[in-house]
Parts: sequence; C-alpha cells; structure tokens
Amino acid sequence: MIYHALNRGNSRETVFHKPADFDAIVAAMNDSQRRVPVDLFGYFLIPNIA
Repeated sequence: MIYHALNRGNSRETVFHKPADFDAIVAAMNDSQRRVPVDLFGYFLIPNIA
C-alpha cells in the first residue's frame, strides 16, 4: 500500500521555525524507521505557505 501523509500547522501557521526543527522531525522519522521498517520513497519538509 502507498500512503501520502500531510501535516499542517493550526490555521496554517509555520510548523518549522529554525533548522533544528527540521532536524528533529528527520530524527523522529529515522527512529520510527528503525522500530517499524517501511519503504519510504521520499519526503519534503517545508514551513507552511500562507
């Protein structure tokens, strides 16, 4: 099965404010991948666009 996941800030507010925020979500995805192996085809992290 293929899934498309999307997260957005409340009221389209910015989710990632500084580089460390991007690093934290990538670290969380890596940790999840080690616990539950899945094929990840790609991801794209951007702050919300108004």
